[in-house]
Amino acid sequence: MLQPTSPLRQSNQSTCISSENKELTGEVNIRIYLSETFAYVTQVTLFTAGLKKIDERNNHYGFDDIFVDYRGKPGHYVIRLQVNGRITDTDLLVDGDTICAVGTIRYKADVILRTPELYSAALLNGEMSYASSHEYFMQPAVSMSDSDTFTNFDDPKPNCGLFIFLRYPNSERYSQVPLADEIWSKFELLDYRGLPLIRFPNHTTQHDGLGDSPNQGWLAFSALLRPGMYFLKYSGSDPRTVPIYIYENWYTQFFMTVNEAPLYGSIRIFLAKKRKFNPNDKLHFYIDVCLDKISNGDFSLNPHLLDKIAYGKWESPMLGMLGAYLYLSGNETKNDNLFQKIVYNLENAILKNSSNSPDIWALNLLSYQHFNKTLPGDQPVACPGLPMLRVAFDTTRRAAAIYPSLIKQGDVKDFVTENQVFDSPYNTFTSLPQQQFSTLLADENSLDISFENLKLNAFPVVNNLKDYLDQRNDSVITLESISPPSNSDINEKLPQLLKNRSKIGRFGGAVINALVKDPSLSTEQIAEQLMLPVNTVARVREKLGI
Repeated sequence: MLQPTSPLRQSNQSTCISSENKELTGEVNIRIYLSETFAYVTQVTLFTAGLKKIDERNNHYGFDDIFVDYRGKPGHYVIRLQVNGRITDTDLLVDGDTICAVGTIRYKADVILRTPELYSAALLNGEMSYASSHEYFMQPAVSMSDSDTFTNFDDPKPNCGLFIFLRYPNSERYSQVPLADEIWSKFELLDYRGLPLIRFPNHTTQHDGLGDSPNQGWLAFSALLRPGMYFLKYSGSDPRTVPIYIYENWYTQFFMTVNEAPLYGSIRIFLAKKRKFNPNDKLHFYIDVCLDKISNGDFSLNPHLLDKIAYGKWESPMLGMLGAYLYLSGNETKNDNLFQKIVYNLENAILKNSSNSPDIWALNLLSYQHFNKTLPGDQPVACPGLPMLRVAFDTTRRAAAIYPSLIKQGDVKDFVTENQVFDSPYNTFTSLPQQQFSTLLADENSLDISFENLKLNAFPVVNNLKDYLDQRNDSVITLESISPPSNSDINEKLPQLLKNRSKIGRFGGAVINALVKDPSLSTEQIAEQLMLPVNTVARVREKLGI
C-alpha cells in the first residue's frame, strides 16, 4: 500500500506487473478504469520513467464503463492521479496488458491505484479518502447534530435549525496547543441584529454521551432556531465575523477547523433536509468541487458535474446555489434554460420563503447580468443582511460599482466591503466592536426599500430589482458625499497621505493611487475602475478629504 509523505503529494511505490521470464518486447495496453465517484473529478496522467508525458490513446465515458487507455512499450511507468489539487503517483513496471482501477469498479483489476487523501473540516466518509475524517470526530458530529444543546422557542418548534461543529485537525494537535480549550470561549453566536444570542462554551457540548472517552478537541452547538440571519463571531487572534443563514424547512450545518486560531479557509456549510448529519452524502464532495472552481476562476461544467447540480439541488441546495453561481459567472450560454429553472426552483420550490436570503438575492442579481432578468421578477431592490458565500457578496460589491443603490453609504455592506477577508470561499470580515456592528445591522434591517424611499435617493421610480437595473440612469445619481476638492487641492494632498498608509486604509490607498494617475477621475469612474461600490468610494474620499 502507498504511504503518504505530505498532504499535497503522496509517495511512489513500485508495482510490478509481469510474467516470469518474459522478455520486455512489443507493445502493452494500460487501461485505467475509474468509478463514477472519481471519473469526472480525477485527472489521470501517464509518464515514462523519465517523466515524459504519454498521450492517451482512447477514453470512454459510458454509462457503465469509464476508462482511459494508454499504449506503449513494456517498461517502467508512473500513473499520476490528481483530485482537487492533491496528487498521488504510482510506479508500474509492466510487460503485458494491465488493468488499473481508481475507486470501486466491476472488473478485476491488476492494480488498485491509491487515490489522493483529501482534507475537509466536515467529517466526510465514503469512496473518497479523507485523511481528516477521524472517527473520534465523526461519531460526535453525527450524534450531536440532531440533539439540542440549546432551546429558545415556543411551541410549535421551528422546522429548521443550526449545527456548528468546531474541531482541531486531530487529537494530537489538540494535546499540543497550550490551553487548547480557551479558544471556544472566544466564539459567540449573534442574532440578525448583531446582538449576542449564545456566548460559547455556554449551550455547547464537548461530550457526545456515547462513551467515557475524554474530549479530543471538538465543540458542538446544536439547536432548532427560527429561519433568518445569524452570525458566528470570533474575538481572539485574527477576529472575524461569519454570516450564517437558516432556511425554513432546512438545517444549516457549519464545520470549521481551528488551530491556535480559526482556520477560516476550512469552513464548509451544508443545507440538509434532515437534521442528522450524514457523512456519507456523496453530494458533499461536489460542493468542494464547485468552491474550488469558483476560487480558481474555472467556470467550466462537465456533463457529470452538471448532472449532479441539476438533480442534487433538491437534496443539497448549497450545491445548487454554488452550481448556479459557477455557471452564471462564466460566459457559457448553452445551458441557460436549465439554470433559469435551477435559480427559479431554488427560491420558489426548494428554499421557500427565502426572498430575504442575501445569497438568493445576489444570485438574482447575477441572473440579471447573465439572462437580463431576475427570477422571479419581483425581487426587491435591496436585501438586508449579508450572504454566506463570498462569491455572493463579491457579486453585490462589483455590481454596486455601477448601481449605487445596491450598497448605501454607512450600511453594513459598506463596512464589510472595506473589511472583507479573502482567505475563505465563505464570506468573512474583520469583526467590529459589538455596539457598532449591532447599530449597522439595526439600520440595515430597518431600511425602507419601498417606492417612497427610492425617490428620496433620486433613483428611478421602481419597486423591484429588475426595473431598477433596467432603468439605471447615471445622470440622476446623487451620491451621499460632499463634493470632492478641486484637482489642485488633490494634487497637493495625495503625496502627504501616501506617507501615512497605516491611517488611510486599504481602500484609501487604492483610491489615492487611482487619483495620482488621473486626478480628474470622478467618484463613479474610480468605483468602476476598482470594482468597488460607488458609495464606499464616496465615503473614503470624504473621510480623506480628496
